[in-house]
Amino acid sequence: MSEMVIGKKTGVAALRARRPAPKLRPKNKEDNKMVSSNNELVEDDYEIKESIDLDSFKPSESKSINKGIAEAGVMSIINSKTGKRIIVSNEIMEKLNKPERIVMSFSGDKIAIGEQLPNNDNYINIKVLKSKGVIYSAGIVKEITDLYKLDFSNKTSITFFDVEYVKYEDNVVAIITVS
Repeated sequence: MSEMVIGKKTGVAALRARRPAPKLRPKNKEDNKMVSSNNELVEDDYEIKESIDLDSFKPSESKSINKGIAEAGVMSIINSKTGKRIIVSNEIMEKLNKPERIVMSFSGDKIAIGEQLPNNDNYINIKVLKSKGVIYSAGIVKEITDLYKLDFSNKTSITFFDVEYVKYEDNVVAIITVS
């Protein structure tokens, strides 16, 4: 980092000041929507389907425990000694209307997340951190890990990339494929 010496006198310590950081102009939110991290043009091709049989999903049994910080993809499960949490992407949070609490249900190789699901009143608190949703719950992480036989033996997180959206009553539900 460049530094400038201000006023130099003998026998007196030199006072140094740093140059101010360059000013960055804020980006337009519309610019970010269509550009990926490697600056390729991306289209929002996720459609919200009218129906899916959500009655076949099993409700989650775990409650959330509130904590702190995270990072993610479409959905990431972090299972480490220092913390267990689920990260829900900004895209899913936007489609679900940034809920304060959600319900999760499971079926085959899919996880349903929404504000409401059939036969499920086990609400889980979801915090918003840097526009992503964070669920702090060792119980729900263990439940998903056991149910889908996820292997964390040589890693601390697993990220899922496939999501589709369906309508249930007046709410959007995200269906995430566990692969």
